[in-house]
Amino acid sequence: MKIALKMRNYFFLALMVLFSARCSSMQMKLPGATIESSEVLGKGKKQLGPSLEPTREIEFTGSASSRPPNLDNAMATGATHNLLHQAHFGLGDRFELGGEAAFDFGSDLQTMLFFTGKFQFIGRPKSEAKRGDFSGSLFGRLGHTRVDGSGDQATLFGPGGFPWSAQVEAMLAMIGMSYGYRFSDKFMAYLGVSYQHMTTKIVVDQEAASDNSNPGGHYQRERDGQNLSYGLGAQWRLGKIFHLHGKLMMFNFNFDGIDDHEDLYAGGGFHFYF
Repeated sequence: MKIALKMRNYFFLALMVLFSARCSSMQMKLPGATIESSEVLGKGKKQLGPSLEPTREIEFTGSASSRPPNLDNAMATGATHNLLHQAHFGLGDRFELGGEAAFDFGSDLQTMLFFTGKFQFIGRPKSEAKRGDFSGSLFGRLGHTRVDGSGDQATLFGPGGFPWSAQVEAMLAMIGMSYGYRFSDKFMAYLGVSYQHMTTKIVVDQEAASDNSNPGGHYQRERDGQNLSYGLGAQWRLGKIFHLHGKLMMFNFNFDGIDDHEDLYAGGGFHFYF
C-alpha cells in the first residue's frame, strides 16, 4: 500500500513538472517551405480544402518566467506538421490567388495566416488540361504566425505574484517553381522546389513582483532563418469536384543559433474544385 502511494505521488509530481515547464516555455511551429502544383485553377474556378504541410517546432525560451528570461538558447524540439485550410481562386488562365489559415491548439494558441499567388507560364490551366500536357508555374507566399503565453510564477515551482506575458511572432516569405506532366485527364504529377525566409521575434514583459523583490523588465530577441524544400507531388481527380493531392519533400531547415536539420516529409490532403 505504501509503495502504491509513493508511486502515485511520483506520478503526480512528474505531471506537475511537465505541466509547469510547458506552461513557462515559449514554443512555435514554424511553417516550412512547400511545393505547389504546376497548374493554376483556370478562369473563375475555386478550390477549397485542407492540406498537411511541414513545420519545425522551435523552443525560443525554456522559461519565460525566469528573472531575467534566457532568450539566447533557442532549440529545435521536433519535426511536425500543421493542417493548413486553403481557399484559392482562378483569375484568368494564367493567375491564381488564395489564402491559407491554420490554428494549433497546444498549451498556447498559435495562429497562422498566409496569402499565395501563382503564375503559370507553360501549358493549359487545370480546367482545360488534357493527357500529355506539360505545365510550369511560379508561386509566392507571404505569411504571419503568432503565439502568446502568460503566467504568474517566478520560476518552475516558484512563488506566485510574478506576472509575465510573452509573444513569439514570425514573418515568412516564400518563392517556388514547379514543372509537371499530365499522365491522364484525371492524374498529373510535378516536381517542385521552394525557398523561404523567416524573421522571428520573441518579446517577454515581466511586471514588478507583488512583494517588491524584483522590478520586472522588458526583453526581446530577433532571429532569422531559411529553409529549402524540393520534391515530388501529384493530384488525382476522383469525382466531378472531389480531388486528392499528395507530396513527398526533402526539407532543409536553417535557423540562427540552431544546428541545420534535413528531414523527409510526406504531406497532402483533399480539396473541392468547382
